[in-house]
Amino acid sequence: MGGGECTAPLASGILTGASALTYASLPPMLATMAPPLTERQKAILDFFAEFQRAHGYPPTHREIRDRFGYTSYGTVHKHLR
Repeated sequence: MGGGECTAPLASGILTGASALTYASLPPMLATMAPPLTERQKAILDFFAEFQRAHGYPPTHREIRDRFGYTSYGTVHKHLR
């Protein structure tokens, strides 16, 4: 134990000479995050963002329904959840 080397054990990590790399666990909110967006959800999100940029307000359910060819508002709602 000389020369300033770190020799303390770590809960998780790698010791490399005088420095140690440690790995933090995921924050609780990341462990409970929703799964990634589907391709359709991503397309709706992109449409939503572009529409809001162009008009200054978000699209209505009807505008989303018409843009993607849905026949019911329930389908739009399902993709927006």
